[in-house]
Amino acid sequence: MLENLKFVFEGKKGISWLIREALTECGSFECAVSKLVSEPIIAPGYIILAGMKSNEGMVISRNHFGPAHIE
Repeated sequence: MLENLKFVFEGKKGISWLIREALTECGSFECAVSKLVSEPIIAPGYIILAGMKSNEGMVISRNHFGPAHIE
């Protein structure tokens, strides 16, 4: 919990804010994946992402600094 609080004071984003940014800034599945995988976040979590084309979908398990697992 203290580690998560430290990230708040360092200006890291919450996972929901990161998802919002990806939805408003990205016009493609690839852009969204890049943003959701690379940006540092406050607390670990999961993101389920689906695109509009065939084979555009993944589950991203995130830690503070990047992906822990992508399937």
